[in-house]
Parts: sequence; structure tokens; C-alpha cells
Amino acid sequence: MPQLLALLVVTAATQVLVSSVSFLQLLFQDGSSFFSTSTVGDKKAIFYYYTEHLFVTLSTAMIKMNMFDQ
Repeated sequence: MPQLLALLVVTAATQVLVSSVSFLQLLFQDGSSFFSTSTVGDKKAIFYYYTEHLFVTLSTAMIKMNMFDQ
């Protein structure tokens, strides 16, 4: 059981890391990047998408951990 919990924590951390890295890549890549995007709306959409993805990932991990605590 502790191994399973550790696996969940590592999986959640990996997902968060991947999300963060892809978000940073999106911010700083050349071409059609965050800063060269024409409208503020596009920037907000990109930001909200990644923020939501991060929130859902963290929430799912917390719910899974709570299930195994009982």
C-alpha cells in the first residue's frame, strides 16, 4: 500500500512537471509563441487551458490519495 501511494505521488509530480514544462515551452518558443500571439484573448485562452489542466491533475491526485488513506 505505501508503494502504491508513492507511485501516485510520483505520477502526479511527473504530470505537474510535464504540464509546467510544456507551458514554459509554449511561452518561450519561437514563431507563434505566447508573446507573438496577436490577441490578448489567445494568450488568456492558452493560460487558462494550462492552468485548468494543472488544477485537474492536482485535484485528481489529491482525490486518489484520499481514497487510499481510508
